[in-house]
Amino acid sequence: MQESAYPTVYLPIAQPRTGPLRLFFYGSLLGGLLITAAVLWTGVAKNENIGMAWFVGKIPAWQGISIGLLIGTLFAIGMWYGGRYIEGFIAIRQKIAEALDLESIHWWHAIALSVIAAVPEEIFFRGAMQPTLGLVLTALIFGALHAMTRLYFGYAMLAGLGLGLLANWYGNLWTPIAAHFAVNCWSLILLAQWSRSTENQKAPTH
Repeated sequence: MQESAYPTVYLPIAQPRTGPLRLFFYGSLLGGLLITAAVLWTGVAKNENIGMAWFVGKIPAWQGISIGLLIGTLFAIGMWYGGRYIEGFIAIRQKIAEALDLESIHWWHAIALSVIAAVPEEIFFRGAMQPTLGLVLTALIFGALHAMTRLYFGYAMLAGLGLGLLANWYGNLWTPIAAHFAVNCWSLILLAQWSRSTENQKAPTH
């Protein structure tokens, strides 16, 4: 059998991007684990009343949720438009676009995915971990677990500090949950819109 005179070139195989249904599946599993861990930490190991510790605070729940949604929305939109001028955030946006099938994400996906991320993460980090480890150490751990780049570590750590301060100021988790939800939801919606507009610009015109 005669060998070819030309070397064989192996092209890298593009990895499939993660779509909203798979994100929801894995997010639900992780969320369930975080809530279970938080319940064991707070309700069993520390023998505290979970409802009182997490959801009874200085203001009614609807006020806490409203404040959190407002703060999270302002933060997410400010970071989105401000991040357009920071090279590190542009690189993060590109990394997310390479990993996730953003064109398939619509507003209802953004809402569902944000709920299953914000609720268990706040219950675990601000509800269970922060009362034991403190504000700063919890924010550092939160940042480290979200660190896709060094810049994103800093961003996530500062976000963790902000969410932790909201929990301390208002005495419950409604406000940080709502703020976390708003940040994730608006970020996903804006990323999906950006990705679809980018793909439309790449499409050949006839």
